[in-house]
Amino acid sequence: AQPMRRFFESGLIQRLWPESVREATRAAFRAQDAMNAAALGALLSGVLFGVIIGIVLSLAWLIYVATSPAMPLLGRKPGSQVFRDFTDNPDDELLPEVAVLRIDSGLFFATTEALEDRIRGVIAESDRELTALVLDLEGANFIDSQGAEKLNELDQLCAHEGAELHLARVNPAVMKVLEA
Repeated sequence: AQPMRRFFESGLIQRLWPESVREATRAAFRAQDAMNAAALGALLSGVLFGVIIGIVLSLAWLIYVATSPAMPLLGRKPGSQVFRDFTDNPDDELLPEVAVLRIDSGLFFATTEALEDRIRGVIAESDRELTALVLDLEGANFIDSQGAEKLNELDQLCAHEGAELHLARVNPAVMKVLEA
């Protein structure tokens, strides 16, 4: 597994594969670590204990993944209208006075606090005075009532900070919940 891990973490793979594929690869290695822990537990204490370890680690991993979605800051590809992850593309342009943030998960009770923390961080870390924060919801295919309420709270937070909150690329199913 070590040669494959080095291959996936090499600079070549970062240039060839988008961040989503690399993140899935890292998640697969984390899942392999959980399987190894379960196998070790089975060897040391018996099959039942190994199965229990596997279930507990799987549930912990599921909760972690569900409550901490990717929320990259987006920059504009020079000379275009394409916005993409600024971390992966540091030569992209950050718009003056505007921050563009994407959430790559549904917006529901388990992710609302993470989104608020991320938006507060973007506002606090900005070296420019923001007049607008654009939240790209293309990756959010689900929203519950707490998610909708959190968007209202974030709108008020942005207004308090002197910026407007704008939603972009909203999925039709999400829009129905927001309009309800």
